[in-house]
Amino acid sequence: MVETTDAKNQRIENTFDEFNRLTRILMFRADGTVEDDQNFAYDSTGQKTLAYDYDSSLALSYDGANRVAQASVHAGPGIAQPATVLTNSYNAVGERAGLSDSLGGISWYDHDGGRPVLLYYCPT
Repeated sequence: MVETTDAKNQRIENTFDEFNRLTRILMFRADGTVEDDQNFAYDSTGQKTLAYDYDSSLALSYDGANRVAQASVHAGPGIAQPATVLTNSYNAVGERAGLSDSLGGISWYDHDGGRPVLLYYCPT
């Protein structure tokens, strides 16, 4: 575990697994109460598959080239956020070419010097 304290006496504890992957970020207010508790899980190849805290979760799945294929976002109880699935598409050279969401939004990308440039976004 690695612990840091900032100038306002707010503490952050980072916990790592045996492969030195971040598995938990525990944040404390100056009075010692917990502000947030973020947790992370990985698959057998070391890809992050899950991130969650008290109010939401993010599950990731990967394609055969180890790129994020889908990301599923779910809100916790009492949070007004719809469950959403984001699906990536890639071009022939492996760059992200598109992103669609389960709410009907679609984005297309081009690339400038290897950086993605948003060409079009069509919200629902």
